Amino acid sequence: MICTPSNPSIGEFVECYFSVSGRIDKISWSTPDGNPQSGIDKHFVSSFDVSGPTSITLLEVCNGSSCTKSITEVFLDLTADLVSIFSTNAKNYFR
Repeated sequence: MICTPSNPSIGEFVECYFSVSGRIDKISWSTPDGNPQSGIDKHFVSSFDVSGPTSITLLEVCNGSSCTKSITEVFLDLTADLVSIFSTNAKNYFR
């Protein structure tokens, strides 16, 4: 499981991939703080609105009728990007 970037800023999208040889029908993902908080594909994209530590978890890998529970976590430390926070707030203020 690979996720990039490893140190995202608030609001930046994090992309995770799971690569394996052979047929994969479904991969279940979860993240407590992301938007979206879950997904079921080899590729998962989420963004985060709060700073601090969080994680993205690979829960299950399915091939045909067989599923394997797989708890694999990637830990992220979200950093605040003051320029983008200011820009977002300014846009909302001047609407």
